[in-house]
Amino acid sequence: MCGENAFDILRLVCTMWDEVDSGNRTQVTDKVKNRFSKVLGEGVRYEEFKNTPASAWAIVEGFGDEKKVLLDQRRMVDGRTDLQKTSRLKLICSRWNTIFTGSRSQTIRHS
Repeated sequence: MCGENAFDILRLVCTMWDEVDSGNRTQVTDKVKNRFSKVLGEGVRYEEFKNTPASAWAIVEGFGDEKKVLLDQRRMVDGRTDLQKTSRLKLICSRWNTIFTGSRSQTIRHS
């Protein structure tokens, strides 16, 4: 859907760092990074939101100014294809559910 070069524009943002004891931060960080090692290994960037405006802006500014046209954006514009009619949405939902099996998050369903 996004193309092979799109992982660098994705972020795994962890929240509630203002509630984590400073002695446990390394352990928590390692656990999160281990849990999501597949996507982080593909180039997704790990960020910590510290519940401050400065922290939020640092994450946003980390995206930079470069704009990328994603693969399916190009396909949808050039071919005038509706996302709901593509098999890509089903594929993304399937891969998301495979990556996060066993997590507390809900399963994504394609209607």
